[in-house]
Amino acid sequence: MISYIKHIVWRFVKYEPENFKLLDVRNNVMKSLILSDCNHLIKFILFGDEEIMEDKNGYNEKGKKVKNLVRHIPSNTLWPGKIFLYDDDLNFDETEDELKDKEKIKPKNIMELAIYNCNGRELKDTIVVAYLLEYYSRYATDCAGWMCTVSKAIPLLFKYNYDDYARKLFFKECFADHDHFSGQDPDEIIPTEYKARRNHNIKFRAFRPIDEMKSDKYKPYYKIMDKLNSFKNKIAEKFEDFDNNLGKSPIALRVVPLPSFTINEINENPKKKVNYDSRKIILNILWFIFIPRWYKIGRDEKDKLSPFSRMILYENNDDIYDNPATEAIIDFRWREAVNFILSLFIRFLIYFFCFGLVSWAYVNHSTIINGKFLFALIIVFYYLAIYQFVVEMLQISYRGPRKYLGEIFNSFDMISIVLSVTVMSIMLKDFTFSDGFGGINEADTRLIVGISFSIFFLWFESILYLRILSNIGIYIYFVIIIFKSIFPLLLFM
Repeated sequence: MISYIKHIVWRFVKYEPENFKLLDVRNNVMKSLILSDCNHLIKFILFGDEEIMEDKNGYNEKGKKVKNLVRHIPSNTLWPGKIFLYDDDLNFDETEDELKDKEKIKPKNIMELAIYNCNGRELKDTIVVAYLLEYYSRYATDCAGWMCTVSKAIPLLFKYNYDDYARKLFFKECFADHDHFSGQDPDEIIPTEYKARRNHNIKFRAFRPIDEMKSDKYKPYYKIMDKLNSFKNKIAEKFEDFDNNLGKSPIALRVVPLPSFTINEINENPKKKVNYDSRKIILNILWFIFIPRWYKIGRDEKDKLSPFSRMILYENNDDIYDNPATEAIIDFRWREAVNFILSLFIRFLIYFFCFGLVSWAYVNHSTIINGKFLFALIIVFYYLAIYQFVVEMLQISYRGPRKYLGEIFNSFDMISIVLSVTVMSIMLKDFTFSDGFGGINEADTRLIVGISFSIFFLWFESILYLRILSNIGIYIYFVIIIFKSIFPLLLFM
């Protein structure tokens, strides 16, 4: 009976491809075929009678691009009134292949379902995943929309240890030869600040193209913003365009064909429009400066993160970063991340400065810094200590103690805070509001040792913050990798 049903579907696909495509859109036939493990039938739907040649990216023996009838179209949107998965479609409780997943991931498209259904199988038994990735990546050379389901499903490839598929995917032709802007003048979409910079000895730059329409209505702040942008571009041109005599380097625009790969679902429901007045703007600024930012989602809501963020959480090696596409994605979002890290770094520098001045006043019994100013430094120190401690506690709550302590950066963050606060609290026993530490006859030797260790850890922490600079960060990570490798040896010496 099963063979007859498969034959009927095969004949319908072969002789009525357009009707089958419409039927698949309406009733999601591909879902049923995946759940039934009809791999040969799925292969015929995707590629017809063609033999798959994985190493040629869809080219035949004559070197020509193979084009087949399109019988299946990827989509993240269902037909109105339809449900993608019913309660009994993935009933692992009654099978031996029970899925033990704390995150309760529920597939929302065909690509996710194929990976999810193959969970726990050997790589040779996941051929349907390879079929779908090959099929979507072929057509994505002409239209990036063909990768809409793949971009959502990439995190699952890493979660279920099928990252070999992901590594091969990032080197497909659609990532190397996708010339989305070939029919448009590059000057119309490249931001001005990128035109001003020289492009010699630079492999690529990631940027968001100019895709917003500017209103014809004149507003006062337009003039101010235009002047600021013009000044910034002149500075960039002055310091970076010093070898103009070499001429402009050719620019090849390429697109990373992963729609919505960096977009999360945290604010999926639109909120009411908020009217900002001067009072609300000032309150928001003060809130941003003095109150630590907490996470918008809980530890069990990571499915709301963007596919890119989930991919970073699931990957267990650094191979995924060794390709231009991932590097371009990181560069594209790096500006927003570096601003947050920079704000933490500035607070840490003020914290370090306060501790250094107070410690210097204690060691030298100096009265140059009066007691009132020292008292202000101590207040700022404790406020920033509480701020940084709350930030670390939020990380522990969100990531969990095990993952938090697994990062060496977090360990140094916590040690530098706790040690410096402990030392400061001991020093305050000899502090007086009138002359600060001027009444001390002899400094405690043990306390000076504690101050020395605190300064050492604070200096080390400040160096670790410099990892936001790529030229310095690469050497910091080299040191971290070497330290992790020899750490077990140091324990038994």
